[in-house]
Amino acid sequence: MRWLLPIPFLGLALLAGIAIRDAAEEGSDALAPVGESLEQVRSLAADYLFLKIDQYHHMWIYEGNDWTSIPEYLPLIWLIVELKPDFREAYSDGSYQLAVNLGYVDEGLELISEGIRNCPGDPGLRWDKLVIVWQTGAGNPQERRVAGWDLAGLIRRECPSSRPSLSERNSLYVISWLYEADSTRARAGRLESRYSTRARIAADQRALWRY
Repeated sequence: MRWLLPIPFLGLALLAGIAIRDAAEEGSDALAPVGESLEQVRSLAADYLFLKIDQYHHMWIYEGNDWTSIPEYLPLIWLIVELKPDFREAYSDGSYQLAVNLGYVDEGLELISEGIRNCPGDPGLRWDKLVIVWQTGAGNPQERRVAGWDLAGLIRRECPSSRPSLSERNSLYVISWLYEADSTRARAGRLESRYSTRARIAADQRALWRY
C-alpha cells in the first residue's frame, strides 16, 4: 500500500489550504490566487485518493478477499470529503460501507447527511440515505419514511413531470414497504397500498414516456 505515503502531505495541504482560504475570505486579496490554487490541489488530491481506493478495492476482491469486511480505508474517505466537500461518490460509498456492511450505522448516517448538506441538489445521496435507514432499521418508522418523502419531493421539484424518474418510483416502493412493516401505524395497510399504487403508476408513466 505504497500509495498511502502521500497522505501526511495531503493532510498538511488540507490544513494550509483551509488557513489560506480563511485569510483570503477575511479580505486579503493578495492571498486569493494562492487560495484558489490550493483549492485545485486539494481537489486533485481527493480525486487521486479516491482512484487509489477504487484500485485497491478491485485488487482486494481479485485476491479473493471480502471487501465488505475491511474498515481500513474509511479514514481516507473522511480525508477525501474534507479535501473536496462536494465529492458525492465518496459520501455514497463510504456511508454504505460504514452503515450497512460494517454496522456503524450512526457514523454512516452522519457521513451521508454531511454529503446531502454539501450536495443539496443530488437525489442519489438522498436515495443512499433511504437505502441505509431501510436496510438497517435506523431511527423510528416515521423518520425512515421521511427519508423517502425527502427524496420523492426533491425529484418532483427537480425533474419535469413529463419525464417520470426511476428514483421516484423506487422511493415510493420503499415507502410502501416501510408502511407494510410498521405494525404500530394506524391504517398502515391502506397507506402501503396507496404508495404501492403510486409506484406502479410512476413505473407505467416511465414506460410510456420511453416510447
